[in-house]
Amino acid sequence: MRHLGVAHDSFTFPIVNQAVLLLPSDVINGEMVHCVSTKMGFGFEVYFCNTMIEVYVKCGCVVYARKLFDEMSQRDLVSWTLMISGYVCEGSVGSAFYLFREMMVKSEPNSVTLIIMLQACCAGESLIHGMQLHGYAIKSGLESDGSLQNLVLKMYTRTGSVEEVEIFFSKMDRKDDVSWNILISFYSMKGDIEKLVNRFSEMQGIVALSIETLTLLMLAFAKSRDLFQGEQIHCLAIKSGFCDDVLLTSLLDFYAKCGKIEISDQLFRKISYRNNVTFGAMMSGFVQNGYIKDAINLFHQMQAANVEPGVEILRSILDAYTQLRALQLGKAIHGYFIRNIFFCRTMEETTYLEASILNMYIRCGNIYSAKVSFHNILVKDLVIWTTMIEGFGTHGLVEEVRRVMNEKDLKKKPGWSYFEAKGMIHGFVSTNRSHHQVEEIYDILGLILIRNWEKGRLMLKGDADIQCFMNWEYFTFLALNTYLLDGSNRLWVILSAFLTHCLNYLNLNDFNSLITPKSMLFFPIGVSKP
Repeated sequence: MRHLGVAHDSFTFPIVNQAVLLLPSDVINGEMVHCVSTKMGFGFEVYFCNTMIEVYVKCGCVVYARKLFDEMSQRDLVSWTLMISGYVCEGSVGSAFYLFREMMVKSEPNSVTLIIMLQACCAGESLIHGMQLHGYAIKSGLESDGSLQNLVLKMYTRTGSVEEVEIFFSKMDRKDDVSWNILISFYSMKGDIEKLVNRFSEMQGIVALSIETLTLLMLAFAKSRDLFQGEQIHCLAIKSGFCDDVLLTSLLDFYAKCGKIEISDQLFRKISYRNNVTFGAMMSGFVQNGYIKDAINLFHQMQAANVEPGVEILRSILDAYTQLRALQLGKAIHGYFIRNIFFCRTMEETTYLEASILNMYIRCGNIYSAKVSFHNILVKDLVIWTTMIEGFGTHGLVEEVRRVMNEKDLKKKPGWSYFEAKGMIHGFVSTNRSHHQVEEIYDILGLILIRNWEKGRLMLKGDADIQCFMNWEYFTFLALNTYLLDGSNRLWVILSAFLTHCLNYLNLNDFNSLITPKSMLFFPIGVSKP
C-alpha cells in the first residue's frame, strides 16, 4: 500500500495494530507501526493510541504503554480502561487502583472497567475494595450486567466468607453456567464435597450441563479422593457425550489419585493430543502409586515426542529417581534445570523445584552436592532450610546442624505430648520439670534406662539429649511386664514423658496397640527432629 503511494487515513494504522496483536508477543513490530504513524501525523489520534496501548500491554511493555498514555492530549473511557487493564495483567494492583481513582475524577467507569477492577481485587485479595466496587455497581445501575455479577461472585469466593458468597449467589438474578461453575470451584477449594454435590444437583434443573462443569467436578473429587462420586460423574460424562482432552486428563488424574492406575493408563491412551499437562498427570500418578519404572519410561516417551517438561513433570521424575536412589539420572535433571531455568514462570516454581533437587541429593547420599545446591539457592524458604537441616541430621552431621541453627538463630521447638488415662490428662514438654510427679517420674525413668543400658540397647548423653538405639520389641516387653507388676497408670505416665524425648525413633502404632486395650492412649502433638 505504501509502495503504491495509496493515502493513509486515521483507520489504517489501528487496523494494522489489530494484525500486530495476532502475531507472537514481539514489541518490535508495534514500535515500527508507532514510529511510522507518528511521522505521518497520526500518532496522537485517540483511536490509534488506544490500539497502540493494547499492543504494548500485550507485549508486556506496560512502561511504554503508560508513556504513550501520559502523552495523549485527549483520553476517552477506552484509554483509561486499557491502561488499568495493563497494570492488572502485569500484577501491579496498586498502580491499577491509583489510576482508577484518578479516572473517577475525570470519567465515569462502565461495566468493563468495573470487571477489570474486580479482577484486580481477586488478584490482590482485597475484600474491602471489592465491596466498594460492588456498591458502586449497585448505585450506578451496572449490577444487572451478567458478566459483572459473575466477577462480583468470583471476588467474594476469593476474598469473602462462605456466608457472603452464598448470600450474593442467592440474590443473583442471572445465574448462567459460569455462575454455577464459580460456586462449584469455591466449594471444591473449601473441601466441602457435600455442599458441592448438593449445588450440582440443584444446578442440573436450572442450566444445561457443560463439559467445563464436569471437569471442575472431577478436579474436586480427585482432590478429596472420592471414588464413588467421581465414578458417577464419569458415567454422566459418557451418557452426555462430553469428551475432550481436558476432561480426559482430569479423569486420569482422578483415578490415579484414587489408586486406579490401570484405568488412568487406559484414559491416557485415548487422549489424542498429549501436552505436558497430560504427561505430567500420568507421570505423577505412576509415582504416587509406586510404578517408578513406568514413570521413567513415560518420561522417555515424552522426550521422544518433543514435549517440553514443566515444573511438575521434573518434580515427578525427580521423585522417581530419588526412590530408586538413581543419583546420576537425578543429576541429569538438575543439569536440565540449570540450562533451562527460564521456563519457571515464578520464583515460587523455581524454589519448588530446587527443594526437590536438594531432597534428591540428600536421599541419594550425596551430602556434598546437597550442600552446593543449597548454597546456590537464591531464595531459601522454610522448606529448603528444613530439608537441609534434616539432611545433615540424616548423615550424622550433628555439629553442622547446630552451626546452621546458631548462624540463622533458628530455635528447635521442643517435643511435647499429652497422655490420657481414665479421663485424666497428663501433659509433657521435653526437658520441662513442671509436672507434679516429676521426681517419681525421673526416678523410675532412670531405672528403666539403666536396665536398657545394661542390655547394651541404649546410649545416654545427658539428661535432655537422649540418643535411642534400643530394640523396640525388648522395650515393649519390659514395659508390659512392669505394667503387670505395677498394676497402676503410673508407669504409662512415665513412659509418656520418656517417649516425648524418644518419639522420633519409636513405632507409635505399636505402642498405642499395646496400651489401647487398657483405655489409655499416647498422643504426640509436636515433635521436632534435632
